[in-house]
Amino acid sequence: MIINENSKSELFEKSYYSHLNRLRNESNQLLENTKAKYIIIFSGSQQYPYMDDNAYPYKANPYFIRWLPLLKHPNSYIILELEKKPQLIYFQEQSFWHKTVEDPDSYWVKCFDIKIIHRFDEIQSQLPSNKKECILITNNQNDDRYAHGIENINPENAINLLNYSRSIKTEYEIECLRTATKRAVKGHRCAEKKFKEGASEYEIHLAYCNATQHTENELPYNNIIAINENSSILHYQNYERIRKKNLRSFLIDAGATINGYASDITRTYAYEDNEYNELIKAFNEMQLSIVKLIKINMTFIELHEKTHEKIAEIIKLFNFAIGSEESLIKNNITKIFFPHGLGHFLGIQVHDVGGFLKNSKGDFINKSHEYPYLRLHKKIAIDQVFTIEPGFYIIDQLINEAKINGTFKLLNQKKLDWLKPYGGIRIEDNVRIMENGVENLTRDAFNDNT
Repeated sequence: MIINENSKSELFEKSYYSHLNRLRNESNQLLENTKAKYIIIFSGSQQYPYMDDNAYPYKANPYFIRWLPLLKHPNSYIILELEKKPQLIYFQEQSFWHKTVEDPDSYWVKCFDIKIIHRFDEIQSQLPSNKKECILITNNQNDDRYAHGIENINPENAINLLNYSRSIKTEYEIECLRTATKRAVKGHRCAEKKFKEGASEYEIHLAYCNATQHTENELPYNNIIAINENSSILHYQNYERIRKKNLRSFLIDAGATINGYASDITRTYAYEDNEYNELIKAFNEMQLSIVKLIKINMTFIELHEKTHEKIAEIIKLFNFAIGSEESLIKNNITKIFFPHGLGHFLGIQVHDVGGFLKNSKGDFINKSHEYPYLRLHKKIAIDQVFTIEPGFYIIDQLINEAKINGTFKLLNQKKLDWLKPYGGIRIEDNVRIMENGVENLTRDAFNDNT
C-alpha cells in the first residue's frame, strides 16, 4: 500500500511530536542567538515564466516542509515565538479557477494555532505588527510582496544553524525517508520488468510514475531512464519513444517522496547474462563493501578515496587498464571511469544541505580540489542519511582528455570499445548511520516482499 503524503498513519504520528519538539528547541535557540522576537517561515509562492500566466510547478520551501507536510499550500506562513505554540497562517484561496485546498485535518493540527485565510491581502494583518522584530525564512527572497515589510530575510547565521541541524535526521524524518525508499522500490521493480519486456525509455518512465503513484511534478527529481549507451550520460534527461531493437543495458536513477522527503536510488541491469552482467555483479559487491567501510567520525572524503581504490580493483579485474592499482589512482585513471562524487546528504532536498558545514556557526569545510564534484565533506555521524553511489562509465570526453594528458596509453582500447555500447553502471543506496552499523534503507526495501 502506498502511503499518502498527508497520511494520518501512526507510522508518522508517533515520531512527529518529538520531531516538532526538536524544531521548537532549535527555533528558541535561534531566537535567542539573533535577538529576534519572531521567526516567520514562508511556504513559498507560485512562480511564473516571463510573459506567461501558466505557472511553473509549485515547490514548497524546504524549511516550511520540515515543520509541516504541506506540499501544495502556497502563501502560508508559520510564526514562531519564544516558548509559545507555533502559529500557522493557512492560506485557503477560494477561486473557481482552482481546487480549494482542504481544511487542515491531520495529526499535526493540534500542534499549531491555525488561522485560515482566503485572500492574500489578509496576510499582512495576521503577521506581527513590528516587522523589525521578525526574521523571515523564505525561498522568495527577491520578491517583496511575500515579505510584507520584513527586511531581515534569510540571515546567514540563521540559515547556517538550520542547515547544520538538518544534516542530523529525527526519527520522523528517517521514517519518511524509509517509506519514500519503499515507494521508489515499487517503481524500480516495475521499471526492470518493463525493460526486460522491451519497453522504450518513455514507456518505462510512465510505468515508473504509475507504480509510485507520482505525477512527473511530484517526483523528487527528473527520472534518469537510460538504455544502452545513454547510461554513460550522468544526468541523462531524455526519454526515447522508439523501442530499441538491440537491448544491452538499462540504468535507472529514480526516487519518490513521502511528506516532502525524498529517496534517491540507482540500479543497472543487463539484458543478457554475459560479461557485462558479470561486471554489474562485481560492481554490486564492491558497492556493498563500501557501505561496510562506513564508520562514525570517518570523513566522507576518506570514504570517497577508498572507493577509488576499489574502482582500481575493478579496472584491474576486468582488464580496462594496465599498471598497479596505486598507479591507476595516481594517474587519475580511476577518475576517467568514476568522475563524480560518491554520495550526498538526503532529506527534503535530494542533494540535502549541510555537506560543507563544520558547525552551526557557519564555519565551512574547504571544498576538495582533488574531488570537486563531491557534495559531502564532513565527518560521518549518527542519524545522517546519505547516498552511496559509485559509478563506472565510458565517457568520450574524459577519454579524449586522457589522450591529451598522455595517460591514454594505460587504457585498454579493446576493452573500452567493448563496454561503450553498454554505457556504464551506477548502483546507489540510501543509508542511515546508526550507533552500531548502518541501516541500508534501499536494500531493506528491495528485500521486503510485502
